[in-house]
Amino acid sequence: MTHAAEFDAAPWLLAHLEDGIGRAVDGLAAGDLDAGAVREVDAAMTAVEGYAEFAMDRAFDADAVDLREKLDARRRAGGPLLVLVRRLLGLEYKRRQYERGKAFFDAVADARGVEAAGAVWREPAALPTPEEFERPDRWLDRVDP
Repeated sequence: MTHAAEFDAAPWLLAHLEDGIGRAVDGLAAGDLDAGAVREVDAAMTAVEGYAEFAMDRAFDADAVDLREKLDARRRAGGPLLVLVRRLLGLEYKRRQYERGKAFFDAVADARGVEAAGAVWREPAALPTPEEFERPDRWLDRVDP
């Protein structure tokens, strides 16, 4: 549901992702890696996944805390073989997107309110850069939600 809301709030988002993925694939096909395109897609997906986590946590009350704990435990569960499989499939990277994105949105909401966190969906230029995920204060200064 949260992803549907994100794509509804940002009608440009799908085209933005498709463009970045297309540029990355075209670069690979030409024997080159378009690192800028990969970074843009990663930043957009970190925002998408992080906002979904943020919205889910903010939508539930204290009675649903166990849901978050179970989800986090499931993501961490498994022995060495499962950890290796997750790494090979890129799932550890995906989990990092969830965590980085959620931490970013929590910081933005704590600083300026939940509405400020939604400003990322205004336009592609409002998406946080990879560096801004680590420094939400810089995103707040740049975008001024």
